[in-house]
Amino acid sequence: AESGNKIEVSGSDGVEVKYYKDGVLLANPITTTAGLDAGNYLITVSCASHELKTNINAVSRSFTVTPAEIDFSNVSWVLNGAAAANDRVNYNGQIYNATLNLGTLADKFDVYYTNGSSKNTGSVTTTATIVPKNANYTAKDANLSYTWAIDSVAATVAWNEDGTVASITGDDL
Repeated sequence: AESGNKIEVSGSDGVEVKYYKDGVLLANPITTTAGLDAGNYLITVSCASHELKTNINAVSRSFTVTPAEIDFSNVSWVLNGAAAANDRVNYNGQIYNATLNLGTLADKFDVYYTNGSSKNTGSVTTTATIVPKNANYTAKDANLSYTWAIDSVAATVAWNEDGTVASITGDDL
């Protein structure tokens, strides 16, 4: 019987129930209550004995579980794990990494970055390609780009008489 999102199939002696996913016969019945993987399913019920065939008609039911589409158009970018004011950070000699903050979606998607790290001053455009880890998900707006900048800072250098640096002072140094 089919009822909403639940399908129940039962049989007794002489009744054969087969389960298929994407055209492949499954070794075990479909029993999950947590949901099924995306794909096309077919359940067939048939009668093996002639006596039962007169009282029961063979039936089959098919259904499709479609992948969940996740929209990434509003996902936030972070620099070294923190939001950057106006997409800008000050130079500090360290490498900055631009990444997407996927939150709970990180276990369902991989992200591949191009130009995702820099330690030099100037503008950087990072691109991200989002790829589902399995066929249960698709990514809407799966190719994103982010332009950010590392700003230079003013520094004052004091020199020793022998030409070595005595001190460097300035903002965020």
